[in-house]
Amino acid sequence: MVKNKPIRRKTLWFILVCIVCFFVTGSWGVGDIQSVALAENNDYETGMNAGFFVSDDQDAQGPQQLFAELLLADAGGFDQSQPRDGASSVINDDGCDAGDSAEKEETAVKMLDLLFQATGSLAYSSLAGGGQMVGGKGSVVVAPVVRFDDTKTGIFLYSGAYRKTKQVFVQDEGPKMFSEDIVQNVMPTFRYTWSPKLIVSPSIVFTQVQTKETAEDTWNNGLYNYRDLGGGVKFEYLFNADPKEKQSVSFGIQRFRREYPNFKSLAFIAGYGNFEEREKDFDGTLITVSKVDKSQLGWSNTIKTSFLDKRYVDKLVENETGGRDQAKQYDYNLRLNDELLYKTGTGWVFSLGTSLAYTKSNQNMAEGAFPQIIFHRNYYSSYSATLRPGVSLTQRRASGHFVTYGIEYGITSHNYLDRMAKDRNGALLADTQVDWTHNLTVQGIYTLNKHWNLGLTMDYSKVTSNMKYEQLYRYNYEIVNISAGFSCRY
Repeated sequence: MVKNKPIRRKTLWFILVCIVCFFVTGSWGVGDIQSVALAENNDYETGMNAGFFVSDDQDAQGPQQLFAELLLADAGGFDQSQPRDGASSVINDDGCDAGDSAEKEETAVKMLDLLFQATGSLAYSSLAGGGQMVGGKGSVVVAPVVRFDDTKTGIFLYSGAYRKTKQVFVQDEGPKMFSEDIVQNVMPTFRYTWSPKLIVSPSIVFTQVQTKETAEDTWNNGLYNYRDLGGGVKFEYLFNADPKEKQSVSFGIQRFRREYPNFKSLAFIAGYGNFEEREKDFDGTLITVSKVDKSQLGWSNTIKTSFLDKRYVDKLVENETGGRDQAKQYDYNLRLNDELLYKTGTGWVFSLGTSLAYTKSNQNMAEGAFPQIIFHRNYYSSYSATLRPGVSLTQRRASGHFVTYGIEYGITSHNYLDRMAKDRNGALLADTQVDWTHNLTVQGIYTLNKHWNLGLTMDYSKVTSNMKYEQLYRYNYEIVNISAGFSCRY
């Protein structure tokens, strides 16, 4: 067993900065935040939240919610008698959609509504040492909304997204390359306004994710295809229900099962080692607590804490001999997110996102053959810290349309507790594995009206790691994605 060295000074200083930023930004108490800079105008949905970004962080959310929270928030605004066609129609996961209350009486008698959002773009991708690709992205969200009375609303949400670009997804085993993926989500929700300040929303979630690692793969045979089925409930307490100056806290809990129908371990594919038939399947419990303080001008802030408990169905814990114990694998993931926003009132918006995450797993890893086995305890346990500063500027053109320019830089340090780094030949090094991710996003949005936006995005990502052995996984890479497209919302 190679003895771990102390945490590197560079990593320690970065984590300290993230912790300071988290608690400093968390002390500000107003507003509704996006992970990137937002536009300020009160007429149209503009800025860098106009529908061109899709999060890749699936495990932290439990069942995939690409647009579910956004559309449920929109439905919540409908339920709270704030019409969707009013001013300041930015939608967020804080549960409201700003609007002009002058149309309250009209929406009160409107029993059936249909929420719709779609995006589409052409994309050029380049992976250093991995070629280029011309592809695209597209998404659609459809949500029929039935208002039974002033306190009861039913929402049947469907969301789907397709992407064909150079991509890297971090699986438990290591980063994998993908060329295409499809995500589909169905989420029926019943929204009950218990009182003017308390909203209860039970829901059922079904998700299906299909991936292609190469163009020759078929959609149904993807190794990392998975599906989720579960349900949950969200409680939201409104200190101030005004969507322009909203203050609220919420608590949510979800239970779901994730199944990988095609996954087989690398040891099984290679023809040796023990194999659990449902190795990656797990039962998950996701608990979230969030606090939202929203302001039209000045400081705004959102703090969200999530805890994900993963109990594997068949995966057994590996022991020092390379065999399996009777205990099954379990993982815990704790994540703290803080999003700070400052709106100047002159078109400028400044943002700072901070994230701290800790994953604890009882799974080990035994490398090599007996008797030369190298044993890594807590192989999948890790911690990470992220900083994401951003800025955007929104200007009104002579035509009356809005143009938004935005830039965001993100840096993440991901540190494994007991996973040792390797050189290019596979020999173990004295340090544990540390991955650094740098991401730069530049975006321009041209707002045609309250329904339509045009966008141009350049996204550059560079990942460096002291793990140099890349026979199976890709730990060091650079990706450039350039896309141009549209978003619409009704």
